[in-house]
Amino acid sequence: MDEKEQTPQQTLPTGLCLLVTSIGKKVPLLSALRKALTEFSAREQLWPGRLLGGDCDANCLGRYFVDHFVQLPADGQRTLPGLLDVCRQWGVNAIIPTRDAELPFFARHKAELAQAGITVHISDLPAVTHCLDKLLFSQQLLQAGFAQTIPTAIRLADLNAPSFVVKERYGAGSNRQRLNLSHREAAIHADSLAHPIFQPYIKGREFSVDLYLDARSQPLGTVVRSRDLIVNGEAQITTTVDHPDIEELCNRLTRSLKLTGHQVIQLIVDDNEQIHLLECNCRFGGASTLSFAAGLPSLMWFFCAATGRDLKHYPFIRSPHPLRQIRHLTDWVIPLPAVEI
Repeated sequence: MDEKEQTPQQTLPTGLCLLVTSIGKKVPLLSALRKALTEFSAREQLWPGRLLGGDCDANCLGRYFVDHFVQLPADGQRTLPGLLDVCRQWGVNAIIPTRDAELPFFARHKAELAQAGITVHISDLPAVTHCLDKLLFSQQLLQAGFAQTIPTAIRLADLNAPSFVVKERYGAGSNRQRLNLSHREAAIHADSLAHPIFQPYIKGREFSVDLYLDARSQPLGTVVRSRDLIVNGEAQITTTVDHPDIEELCNRLTRSLKLTGHQVIQLIVDDNEQIHLLECNCRFGGASTLSFAAGLPSLMWFFCAATGRDLKHYPFIRSPHPLRQIRHLTDWVIPLPAVEI
């Protein structure tokens, strides 16, 4: 074929093939990723991006919202050679892990995956370790001079408070967390946990902070949102708010920990307007899609990092007015081919 007869599509450079792991029922995130992939591929004149979803559960809901589904081994059975085989088979060049338990695996093998041409949305292992361990997180921030860090202990006797919060030391998820317990109640509940930690109970308004940091741990954009209705640890209703003090504090915190990529900080503002830092999740949160809608282009920035584009081409343009997100169930009916009875 003559060069002049070639269509633009035939001359497009290779596009993104993105693998999202532990997709479970994370339909809003998958939908946001698909939309961002389509826009990024068009703007950067790449082949249309492909969205792969991986999970150890072959029946997970997320499989219906990706281009291809890949059943992955459970955490304890996952290996780097096995993952590389999957990536070679499908042409994967970018990975987004979405569950805390798998973050250390990807952080540990981040460099090896990069050598294979695969960019992973993950901070370096020391930073991930400091965030997954809530006791270590508290200790690290206190040593760095963050007085807003909530005291955390593995012994109840080390805290002096009228009431307590008891939770698991490692990872996120609050299904085993209990709030506002007496000393006796806290001791009893701790016996049911694998690695309990204790914190003073603080009454106040809960916030999540979505922010993105570049490869040098410099924050590129920050969105603060109030957690207005919390169900099973996730914000079912969340609203963007203007709070410069929280933004500045979280920017300093994430720089101090040398984090990269998208992070979610959890904190409480008490009745005296004092900030209390709780934890940091080194991944996209369940309600981070509100921050995307508010102008935080975290997905585009990651795609830029994975393809060598300049992140400055996608500026953070904050929504001029507050936004509220209500997360709810919805039904999706799809036609199926006729079958013989």
